[in-house]
Amino acid sequence: MLIRLRLLDPGRVRLRIAVRTVLAAVAALLVSGAVGRAAGLPGGMVVIATVVAVMVSRSLHATSLPHRLSALAYVPLVGVLAAFVGRLMAQNAWFGAGVFVAAVGGSRYLMRFGGKVRRFGRLALTPLIAVLVTPVPPSAAKATGPLWGAVCGVIAVACVLGSQQLLPSRPTREAAAAAGDFVRGAARLRALAPGSARHAKAALTLHRTALTVEDCLDAARLPAGADRTPLDTLAAAVLTAEVTAGQPADAPAPVVRPGPGDEPAGAGGSAGSAGDGSAQAAPEQPTTSDRTAPERGVSAQGVPAQGVRAPVVRSPVVRSRVAGTPAAVGGAGTGGPGADGPGGGGALDDALAAVRAAAVAVRGVRAVQGPAAEPPAPAARPGGWRNPQPQARLAAQLAVAMAAAFAVGHLVFPRHWSWVMITAFVVCSAARGRGDVVHRSGLRVAGAFIGAVTGTLVAHLVAGDDAAAITVIFCYLLVGLWLRETTYAAWAFCVTSLLAVLYGLNGEQGGALLVQRPEGILLGSACGIAAAYFVLPLPTATVLRGRAARALRVLADLLVAARAPEPRPAEIRRLARRFDRATRELAVAAAPARAHRTLIRGTLGHPAWGSRQAAPAPPHAADWVDALTACAHAGRALALSDAAGLAAARPQLGLAARNLGQVRRRLGNRPDAAPPRPVRTGPPAVIRLDTALVELYDRLPAPPAPAPPPPSSQAPAATAG
Repeated sequence: MLIRLRLLDPGRVRLRIAVRTVLAAVAALLVSGAVGRAAGLPGGMVVIATVVAVMVSRSLHATSLPHRLSALAYVPLVGVLAAFVGRLMAQNAWFGAGVFVAAVGGSRYLMRFGGKVRRFGRLALTPLIAVLVTPVPPSAAKATGPLWGAVCGVIAVACVLGSQQLLPSRPTREAAAAAGDFVRGAARLRALAPGSARHAKAALTLHRTALTVEDCLDAARLPAGADRTPLDTLAAAVLTAEVTAGQPADAPAPVVRPGPGDEPAGAGGSAGSAGDGSAQAAPEQPTTSDRTAPERGVSAQGVPAQGVRAPVVRSPVVRSRVAGTPAAVGGAGTGGPGADGPGGGGALDDALAAVRAAAVAVRGVRAVQGPAAEPPAPAARPGGWRNPQPQARLAAQLAVAMAAAFAVGHLVFPRHWSWVMITAFVVCSAARGRGDVVHRSGLRVAGAFIGAVTGTLVAHLVAGDDAAAITVIFCYLLVGLWLRETTYAAWAFCVTSLLAVLYGLNGEQGGALLVQRPEGILLGSACGIAAAYFVLPLPTATVLRGRAARALRVLADLLVAARAPEPRPAEIRRLARRFDRATRELAVAAAPARAHRTLIRGTLGHPAWGSRQAAPAPPHAADWVDALTACAHAGRALALSDAAGLAAARPQLGLAARNLGQVRRRLGNRPDAAPPRPVRTGPPAVIRLDTALVELYDRLPAPPAPAPPPPSSQAPAATAG
């Protein structure tokens, strides 16, 4: 049980962030409370300052010092606007709601740009939502005035900056701690039966832990002139251990019999003989020397020539269908890891010992956390205003959803209309597409229903004891912030529960709230789903194809680096991890698709459906996402190849690059996409990668057939009689 909790948050990275956020919120509560008592302000301003501190802490995490200092100016400025809008909503609800929705939609629209504009749009949302969480009564609005919103913003940002200085991130220590959790996870994986569901889940958890180590190492900023060798050593050791831990202990070497047309690219075939079908795949094709002559030291059959040592590897089990579960492969290249297999214990024990030693060395390296890279502004789309950017579509959906939620909330819940608007904001503000809104709504409804019941009961228990109620609120906040990245349902449960306790402090209690809160959540989710489907909809398939295209571009760069005349193993490992991150982003966006597949196939496979149970499952978008994920497993094994092994496999890598070009054509719905040609000889990692590419091509939906040409309008000439 303890190891499961440790692997839930490797290195306790998210727990430290949650503690830092709660510390900033407590400081904002104390400081704003003292200022409020001195100035005779109502308690609602204290809650606003606390909520702003929580939201700003998330926005300012992993940012540069100039950006954090600029928040001292941005947030108070927007705080004045938020206080003015809150006062306007207290005096004239409908007009104030229109201004509020316009301000929220405009802030969300700014996030479509890159750089400082995007950061400003994200920060501008925090005071506005704080006003929505804690509506200002009319009497309090007259007593405070808009300038006190700026004071709350200054207090919140100052407390966040203070908490970040008091508890700074230590990326090297976090990486070393996560590496220790990785070793424990690998030992747990070895104890499970290969092929079981528990083994597959443990392998996925181990991969997430390895990526956590890599993320911490990449975030580390060393002093000028410091040596990064310990960090690079740990990254390489973790990658080696991850591949070794997943390799089958008794994987037999496949007996490969070349068939007709199986010659690798550059082994006696022209560029068109590889099944390319088009000369437009230049970025994925090998160079002219790769295509016209065999590689130096490699015969036409892909066998190393005399005097060149062949790579000694074990081959993975190449399946005809690539499963969606993380099945690892053996190392590729000379002396690849996993030659003994985890069953023998030698290779895995050596790899884990190297991880332990590297983690000890990294723990002693002093480093600070560097700012995360800002996403670039999206390129202009063809069609102009008729085809807006995805972020512009999402901003329009958010504005429409909140406007509808305000109207419905005022008509159904005149006193608690903000519950409907908060739900509409939550399900639409961070959505990636239409399916994500539905998926997020389901998680929020599930978590919020339980949170509404338990939170109302807890609020009844702590009624009359303000100190106990505040303690419970911050406990809910800590747990919610910690588990937010694990499942959104936990965050929805904690937020709904703490809001129930917060409203209990204002005297709102009673059994009727047990029904009204879930009803408000359902109405807000319905408004968000309706806006996502009818206001500039962004289908989930479009989002998945965009992220898959970015992942395949990284894979193309990986193959180019592997086919270089002088391959650099460190660069190949870096690109393999970039490909891992790209597939992780794809998996996050594919969560709604996978949930939909589970629901559909679970219903069709239910015994109550009788004959439908034996029917084959229809193709689903989540299937080709799983096939693309399998490419990442092979990419990690390919990254462990040495220069000699990569040089010997250049013809096979060239054919794999051509097959990747066909997959990218298929993904782009291009009619000139041709089926890939399988690679049957070469290192196991290359065979595994090409098998995954073939499977990905087969699972991608075929492009729509071109429309037939219109019939000729001219009638045939009549023959003379």
